[in-house]
Amino acid sequence: MVRLNELIQKISEARTFYSPYGGKSAKDAFYVSKGIFRPSDNAVERYVTNISYGIGSEGKGSRRSSSVTNTDTVRSGGTTISSLVQQGRISPRKTGTQLLKNRRTRITEEKLRVFDFDDTIAKSKSRVLVTDKRTGKSKKLTPAQFATFKPKRHHEMNYDEFDNVIKPKRVTEIHKILQNLAKKKRNFMILTARANKAKKPIRAYLEKHGLFHPDRVRITTVANPDPKAKSRAISKHLNTGKYTHVEFFDDSAPNVEAVASLKDKYPHIRIRSRQVHYSEKMK
Repeated sequence: MVRLNELIQKISEARTFYSPYGGKSAKDAFYVSKGIFRPSDNAVERYVTNISYGIGSEGKGSRRSSSVTNTDTVRSGGTTISSLVQQGRISPRKTGTQLLKNRRTRITEEKLRVFDFDDTIAKSKSRVLVTDKRTGKSKKLTPAQFATFKPKRHHEMNYDEFDNVIKPKRVTEIHKILQNLAKKKRNFMILTARANKAKKPIRAYLEKHGLFHPDRVRITTVANPDPKAKSRAISKHLNTGKYTHVEFFDDSAPNVEAVASLKDKYPHIRIRSRQVHYSEKMK
């Protein structure tokens, strides 16, 4: 009977820590914790994400906040429990269950979701005016055309039309993603090459479609068409150490490549940089 009670206790402890990582029952969770069988890849990824925020190494279940040592380094990023305590991110007096509850809440919001605006969220009539100073001739370029345009010294750029959102048409596929995020009260960021004056019209557009919330939606302007400007803006957020995942949506291939290259600098962060072509179908 004593041995049975001990087994029940171990299973209970294992469920507290491992059931979010793929175990369908307390017994399965206990087997996962002992390495008897391996959960699905998605479950393993969730497990690695969780232990990177202080739960501890595989196979050790209960009260990790009090028993883990400095040498118990987590897999992602090499952060130790002691360093998290020193940073004030966790308290050594909290029980393991409390820690896990906090991590669950934080993990859902530690994905940085980033969306370009022009030709990603909406397609507008805003154009870049390019003037050839040698001939005096001018031409207007769409955001897609300008993304591949290589200006020369004799070219003069005018971005005044991008201070406003002119006759926008929504990109349905991306709108559905944003509506789902808004419904689930998830955070996301609009990252645009437009200047600061464009923040108000972009916010007005999002509000019109029920996509804006002051506490969950950030609008960032870099006022620079250089793809590296967007990757630098994302780097500032990754340097905070808050995020474990990044999802980036943009219609421009150079921008997508620039953000994807951040994987070399942040190998412990999962970065998905996606090029979208939905606006190309629109007239």
